[in-house]
Amino acid sequence: MLQITNAFSLSMLDPENVTSVAFIPISSTEAHHQVITSSEWKSLIGHADTARIVGDLLHVVLPADRGSARLADGEILVAQYAGPRLPEGATKLPAGATIKFFRVQQLNGE
Repeated sequence: MLQITNAFSLSMLDPENVTSVAFIPISSTEAHHQVITSSEWKSLIGHADTARIVGDLLHVVLPADRGSARLADGEILVAQYAGPRLPEGATKLPAGATIKFFRVQQLNGE
C-alpha cells in the first residue's frame, strides 16, 4: 500500500531490519502517477488544510487522517512542506511556500 504523508519519522522504520533509508526526490507529476497507478493508497496527513493542498497538487482527494505510517506496511510518499505556517482554512500555498515530493524506500542489507 502507498502511504502519503507530509513528514517522515524514525518511528516509521522497523529498527530490527533497516540498514539504510533512501529519500528519492520526485516531481509532482511522478507523485501523481505513483498515486493513480497504485492499487491501494492511504492519506496519513493529519492536517485538513495540508491534505487538501497536497491533494490538489496530486489531482486526487486526500482526506485528513492522523494515523501512523510504517514503511513495513508499504511504500511511503512524503509531501514535504516548506514555508510559513499555513493559515487556518488555506486552500493554496502561501507566497514563498513549496511542497516537494519524496519516495521513501527502506534498504535492507544492501
